[in-house]
Amino acid sequence: MKGYYQAYGLSILSDINLPALLSIKKNVDSTVNVLLGKVPNEYLRSDANFYANPKELYFNINNVAKYYVKDGKDVTIQPAKGLNNEVLLYFYSNCLAAILLQRNKLPFHASGVILPNRKVALFAGDCGVGKSTIVTKLRELGYPLFTDDTLLLSNQDQNVYATASYPLLKLWENTFKEQNTFKRKRVLGKNIEKYGFHFHDKFEDEPLEVEAIFFLNKDDKPIQISELKSVDVFERLLKNVYRKEWIGIMKKQMLQFNAVTSLSASLKGYYACRPSSIDTFQEFSEAIHTKIKSIID
Repeated sequence: MKGYYQAYGLSILSDINLPALLSIKKNVDSTVNVLLGKVPNEYLRSDANFYANPKELYFNINNVAKYYVKDGKDVTIQPAKGLNNEVLLYFYSNCLAAILLQRNKLPFHASGVILPNRKVALFAGDCGVGKSTIVTKLRELGYPLFTDDTLLLSNQDQNVYATASYPLLKLWENTFKEQNTFKRKRVLGKNIEKYGFHFHDKFEDEPLEVEAIFFLNKDDKPIQISELKSVDVFERLLKNVYRKEWIGIMKKQMLQFNAVTSLSASLKGYYACRPSSIDTFQEFSEAIHTKIKSIID
């Protein structure tokens, strides 16, 4: 049975159940179509695992599924054995990112929480630096989740707004053990060492203004949080474009440059670093909490 969903502010009509996405009422003007079927014949005959141009993207995850995304509106999924959470996970990550780039929308690698003033604080950084852990810890301090791992940013009247991806939080096993709010864990995939947690009932589907973005890092120094200049925000935003390895292949260099230039001129950015040798997430989240309070007071 077809279902209607929303992600990144886009409406989606899908042949398959997409439990991580926000379910919405029927929308006859659906902008994205998700089909369960066979990818085009040229890719069925090919041994290549990836191909992309400005209007098409194909990739194959061995023993999982083949995926084909076209014109920013059509997604075809061909499972290797059957439809499961792992098949869907690559749709949520890669297929939706391809849809956005084909539509000239630039996704970013960041998580976020909602502040008391109804703005958001965002947390960007490399994989494994602790974005999901920090938003989970801040949730325990009273900040509702906004998005995990990915989002859209837009500049409107010299203010930056963020649009959340979908209500799925992904945590490593050790983070799940340390947090106190999510009790039921969902396996994301057979070979994936993360667990998923839904927050549909608290999901904010409208764009919210960004109060600040924190670029997370870890090294051997004590916890430190310092404000960044616009040029530093520019450089760090460039590094945190989601699926940035696709930018050249899909010929989106000008989109990337213009978007990051515009956003960095309006974003209030901070460098936030914690020690890498010991577990300091509790202290780190409390330090970020203190900084957030000083920003909005």
